[in-house]
Amino acid sequence: MSDKDLAVAATTRITAVSSAVNKPIYLIVFTDMIKTKGKFFVSIEKPEIQDSFVQVKGIFSQASEEEIINSFYDILTRAGKESIMEIYFPWHNVSYIRSLVFKAK
Repeated sequence: MSDKDLAVAATTRITAVSSAVNKPIYLIVFTDMIKTKGKFFVSIEKPEIQDSFVQVKGIFSQASEEEIINSFYDILTRAGKESIMEIYFPWHNVSYIRSLVFKAK
């Protein structure tokens, strides 16, 4: 290579969680936050509503609701692939489900 040649290398690491950033992301808030030890669930896919359960895939987070809403992309990017799980929550344990990517026009 001469002094005028330029070498470019790819340094981006794509993980399963960071690729989910382009999908709809939802915050699952539970009715009894004491039982869940203050944890929220950040779903990386749209929750599937079943007979008496909500099926979700994502991660638990101990960040506050406001922190999750303001920086969910960062939270998901920092989460390791091994922290992603698929869980069925009973409807009576879910207070509400909020879309984190919805923007009113």
